[in-house]
Amino acid sequence: MPEPKDDQEITTLGADAQTRELPEGILVMLRVVEGAEPGRGYQVTSVPVTLGRDALSGISLPDPKMSRQHAALALQGSEFVLKDLGSTNGTFVNDKRVKEAALCNGDQVRLGNTVLEFILSHPAAGKGN
Repeated sequence: MPEPKDDQEITTLGADAQTRELPEGILVMLRVVEGAEPGRGYQVTSVPVTLGRDALSGISLPDPKMSRQHAALALQGSEFVLKDLGSTNGTFVNDKRVKEAALCNGDQVRLGNTVLEFILSHPAAGKGN
């Protein structure tokens, strides 16, 4: 996973009673590319996690065009899936409006006026003995 720059803020999100931790060796981050907090990263440690402007969202983003509970990120099998939660302005992955979409490393997610980059890393993979 890319190291944050000195001017970037990283927020780590933990588990609550309704979530489960990510499998060992999997790192997920959502990094703000466009919006009110460019460069800020949100490290996801458990799923599902909701994204929205409500302070009670797992990832709360200050965007008036975003719904309070805009979308949710979940792990289905081995895929990370983003699901729109009936938002007013829609959820977009790589500029395509979606109700639900499997995410790949580097995908761009737009919620309201905020664009997030989905970063998926398997740091243990590829390490030799």
